[in-house]
Amino acid sequence: MRQNNLIDLRGVESRNPEVVVIELKSERETVKALQALQNRKMVVLTLNRLSSETAQRVIDWMAGGTHAIDGRTLWIGEKTFLFAPSSVRITAPEAANHPISPKLERRKMTTNSTNCLPSSDL
Repeated sequence: MRQNNLIDLRGVESRNPEVVVIELKSERETVKALQALQNRKMVVLTLNRLSSETAQRVIDWMAGGTHAIDGRTLWIGEKTFLFAPSSVRITAPEAANHPISPKLERRKMTTNSTNCLPSSDL
């Protein structure tokens, strides 16, 4: 149930926590998303307009940037991800708390933990 998906904003460093929602049209726009994350803003990325290969590169870059600041990456839905700085506590059901889609998890994928999108489905 969605009621259990809580984001605790009490630990956010700013008095006005901000969530930046971006629907990427090209991988060049990833810089804007990484800058927002570096500025301790939560970033929701929608990758529907990108090819699977480009979407995978964007996820890899964002996951690396998130890891560098001790943040969290959370799969929200089809080609939609939340990247949050360490100052944000994310509480979600166990299935949603996994960094990849439950649907994708069932597929036989490589052990590469950053591989979040299968190239054949998207």
